Amino acid sequence: MVASDGDGKYLVNTTTIDVQVIQFAGSVAADAVATALTVWVTARANTSGASFRFRGASVSVSEGANTQLFPLGTTYAEYERQCGSDILATLISAGSIAARLQFWLSSGVANGARATFARAEITYNRSPSAPTQTAPSGTISTLVPTFTGTHNDPDSTPDPMSKVEIEVRRVSDNALMWASGEMGANGTAIIEVYAGSTLVSGTQYKWRARTKDNSGASNAQGEWSGFVNFTPVTNTAPGATIAAPAAGAQVGTLTPTLTVNYTDPQNDTFSAYQFQVRRQSDQVSFWDPGQVATTGAQQTAKAASVTYAGTALVSGTIYEVRARVKDAPGLWSDYTAWSAFTPAVAPNAPTGITPSGLQNSLTPTVSGTYSQGLGGTETDFQYEIRQGTTTIYQSGDVAADIATGQAYGTNNPADTPATPPALAWGTTYGIRARSKDNAATYSDWTAWQDFNTNAAPTTPTGTTPTGGAVTPDQTPTLSWVHNDPDTPPDAQTAVDIELYDNTTLAYVTGYNPKTLSQATLTHDVTETLVLTRQYQWKVRTKGLAGPGYGPYGAWNVFSVATAPLCTLTDPTADEVFATPAPTVTWTFSGGSGTQQDYQVKVFASDQTTVVYDSGVQAGTAVTWNIPAGTLRNALTYYVQAIVRDTLSQTGQSSKVKVTTAWTPPATISGLSGSAVGSQT
Repeated sequence: MVASDGDGKYLVNTTTIDVQVIQFAGSVAADAVATALTVWVTARANTSGASFRFRGASVSVSEGANTQLFPLGTTYAEYERQCGSDILATLISAGSIAARLQFWLSSGVANGARATFARAEITYNRSPSAPTQTAPSGTISTLVPTFTGTHNDPDSTPDPMSKVEIEVRRVSDNALMWASGEMGANGTAIIEVYAGSTLVSGTQYKWRARTKDNSGASNAQGEWSGFVNFTPVTNTAPGATIAAPAAGAQVGTLTPTLTVNYTDPQNDTFSAYQFQVRRQSDQVSFWDPGQVATTGAQQTAKAASVTYAGTALVSGTIYEVRARVKDAPGLWSDYTAWSAFTPAVAPNAPTGITPSGLQNSLTPTVSGTYSQGLGGTETDFQYEIRQGTTTIYQSGDVAADIATGQAYGTNNPADTPATPPALAWGTTYGIRARSKDNAATYSDWTAWQDFNTNAAPTTPTGTTPTGGAVTPDQTPTLSWVHNDPDTPPDAQTAVDIELYDNTTLAYVTGYNPKTLSQATLTHDVTETLVLTRQYQWKVRTKGLAGPGYGPYGAWNVFSVATAPLCTLTDPTADEVFATPAPTVTWTFSGGSGTQQDYQVKVFASDQTTVVYDSGVQAGTAVTWNIPAGTLRNALTYYVQAIVRDTLSQTGQSSKVKVTTAWTPPATISGLSGSAVGSQT
C-alpha cells in the first residue's frame, strides 16, 4: 500500500510480512527529486542476541547489508539510511516511484525469528514556482527602482528561498540592462534594488525573476516568472498657491472657504491636496484634515475649495493657512507660505425695511433699522429689487445710515445695472437689504418684502344718463362710479368729462374736456343744453397724483326734451256712462315733439287693478272707443289716457272717475226649446 502523509513523503505500511519482501509504487509530480529514504522494521527473535539483517533492493538499488542485534524480547528495531543522490534518483523517475525492500534473518538465529512489520518513507523536493512580482509596474517615478515580489514553493511544507535572480531588458529592442546573477536571499519576500545600466526616463523596460530553495536538491532552482513592463518617468513637483482667503483679508464668516490653486510643469493631473490652519499669535494648529483626493471637477478646475471645519475660530483673531498639492505620479509640492486672514462676525440682518405696501411714488425711499449684533458699527448698506423672480437692480454700497435711507434711482458705485431702471405704476416689486459694518463684513440679506406702486383707476362704471335716455333737464346731472384696483383703493381726486352735441357735431363749450378736482361722483352740467337735441358724454377718473388718470369709459347717449301734456276731454269727472261702449277723447299739447303713439287704460274702483288696456297704438288719433262688453253696469271706474311724443317723452292724464248706468234691453219671453240629438 502506498500513501502520502501530506509532507512530501510517500509511505508503505504492512502488519504482516509472510514473505520478507516489500514492494511499493506510486505517482508524484514530474519535477520531484527524492532526498531521503527511511525504513522501520519490527521483528521478533526467540533467543537473546540474535541478529537481524536488512537489505533494500530494486533493479538498480543495492544498499548492501546491515546487521542489527536485538535483545531478547525486543519488538521494534529501526533502520534508517540516507541514500546517495544517485540511488535516490532511481526511486523517482518521470513522476513515478518504484522500490523493493527485502528482509531476512541472519544465520544462527533460532527458528521462528521473523520480521512482523515494516514501513518505508521517501522524502522528495519540488522546484520553486515562478515568483509573484509586485513592483515595479506601469509608470514609476524613479530611475533606480526596487524590485519586490514573493518566492513561491509548491512543497506541502514550503522550502524558504536561498537565492534570487533578476533580469531587466529594454522593451524596444530586448537589450539586456541587468542580469543580477544569483543573489543571496531568505524567507519569501523579494526586495532587490536595481544595479544595472542607467535607465532612461520615458523608456519602457521589462523585468522577470526566479528563485532557488534551500533544500540542496538538484532541482532547487525555480522557473522564471513572466516579464512585467515598467516605465520610469522623472517628475518635477507641482506648485501650490493660496487663492482664498486673500492674504491679510477680513472674511465675514467663522467658517471661511479655503482655496488652493494647482500648477504642474508636466501638466500632470491634480490628484490630492492638504490644508493646514493655525493661530498666528502662538502657531497653535486649528485644523489639518490630512490628504484629500480631488474630485473630477477639482481636477478640471486645477483648484480645490473646502469650507473650514476645524476648531472654532474667534472673530477678530488672526489665523494663517497654507496648503500643498500632489500630482498624479504621486509627487507633492512644497507647502505654500503661511497666509494670514481674520474672520469677522457679521452684523444681523437689518429690520423694518421700506418700502412696503402701496407706494404713490416711483422713487420710494429705501430704509430700515441697523441690527449690529456681534458685528461692528454700521458704515454702508445694500439693497436689491426684483420683479417677479427676476432681480432688476442690485445697488452698490450706499455710504449712509440705513435709517436715513436713500431714494430709489440714486446712482451708487458698482450698481448693477449702472443706472437704476425706472419703476412702473401699478406693478408689484420685491425688495431686500443687508448692512455692512466697519470691518467690511456684510450681514445676511433680509427676506424679500413686496411693495406695490400705485395703479391708475380703471374704467368708470354706473354712468347716467345713458342708453338713449331722455331728460327734460337742460343742465342734467351726470353720475358715475370711480373704480381703483389698489388695496385699499384710492379715492377719486379729479375727473375729466367730455360732452358732445350729436346734433351740431361739436363739443359743448368747456367740455373738451372739462377737468374737475373733486371727490364727488356727480357733476351738474354748467352749460344750458338745447331741447330736442341728442348728446353723448364720457368720463375718466384720477386717484392719487402719481399714476394719473384711468381710461375713459364708453360714450353715453341721451337727449334733452320736455314731456307733452295729455288732458282727458271725455269723459269728465264723475260722468255717467249711459252706454256699454263709451268713447274716450283727449288733447295733446306742449312737449318738444308731436304725438307718436297713445294708450287708454280703465282701472277698477281701487285705481290699481287694470280692467282694460288698449295697448300702445301708433298714430296721432285723440279718440278711442272702449269695446262693448268690457265694462259692467252700475260700477265705478277710472279712465286714463297716455301719450308719447317723437322724442320718446311721455305724458299722461289724470285718472277720471266714471260710473256706468245704462238701460239694459227688454227681457225676451215666450221662448221654448227641445233637445236635439243626444248629449252626454
